[in-house]
Amino acid sequence: MKWIDIKDKLPKDCENVLVYMPILDSCTVAYLIYSPEKQPIHYAIVDFDEYEQSIDLNDISHWMPLPKLPNKEEK
Repeated sequence: MKWIDIKDKLPKDCENVLVYMPILDSCTVAYLIYSPEKQPIHYAIVDFDEYEQSIDLNDISHWMPLPKLPNKEEK
């Protein structure tokens, strides 16, 4: 899989993807939230706690789809 520049394409609404934040030189799993008018609002970090942490749109430069999950037989 290759990194996709956000200038070229954005992820689908609420699709979990790997995002790159150049200011931190770091990656995390997040999903993009769109408004009802289909405008991107912000990225939300995928986390298992009850508080949603958001990332400003300007803090992300690239993203890529997550790999497929392994088959149960491959464990």
